[in-house]
Amino acid sequence: MKIEILYEDEDLVVVNKPANVLSIPDRYNLKLFNVYHWAQKRWGQIYTLHRIDKATSGILCLSKTKEALKYYAPQFEKQVVIKEYYAFCKGVPYPEDGESLQKIAPHPTIKGKMHIHPKGKTAHTIYKTLKKWASSYSLIKVRIVTGRTHQIRVHLSNIAAPIIGDELYGDGRGFYLSDVKKRVNLKKDTEEKAILDRLALHASYIAFPEKRNEASTKIEVEAPLPKDFTAVQNQLNKCLRN
Repeated sequence: MKIEILYEDEDLVVVNKPANVLSIPDRYNLKLFNVYHWAQKRWGQIYTLHRIDKATSGILCLSKTKEALKYYAPQFEKQVVIKEYYAFCKGVPYPEDGESLQKIAPHPTIKGKMHIHPKGKTAHTIYKTLKKWASSYSLIKVRIVTGRTHQIRVHLSNIAAPIIGDELYGDGRGFYLSDVKKRVNLKKDTEEKAILDRLALHASYIAFPEKRNEASTKIEVEAPLPKDFTAVQNQLNKCLRN
């Protein structure tokens, strides 16, 4: 499994986690590949500063020392860290740009699912539609102020823009060329393969004060748009008019 190192200094490592890879070990199956064990083999002592869902790709930060952990961990907890994501969605959010402050709580009957509830925990999501294709699809840039479980997925689904490939808050279907093109030429007895076959959510940017010079220096790291996102965008540009 190839994991790209986006940034490294004597305190931190920031990597680009592939989709469908665990951030930390699975509690029931320690043999499953995960970023923590991969980093541990490379650097020895390592600490995870935050997590992103297994299905989500993109930026993940780790600390090399306890001293750095003690400094950086509270920044994540106190919402000092700026975190941005790209989401490819089915539909266009309404309104197209804005923010959601709807509270989120565990679903009462479906384990592992969250939902909007007035007695839930405060959740704050800021979003902007970067590109839309008719009313069918949209590419959205999201900044999260809080970090609740499934926050982006719940908030976008609630404004008519569920993320492509989201099995909990959308239809779970990936993106196929036949979704936007009437005729797709396939070889005989060959099934069409998805252009994007996973949750289309990517942690793209992170920024926070640098430990040694926090008054004037900010660490900023970007993870480029994944190839499957670019492939979807190219096909939408070809097949659908704005």
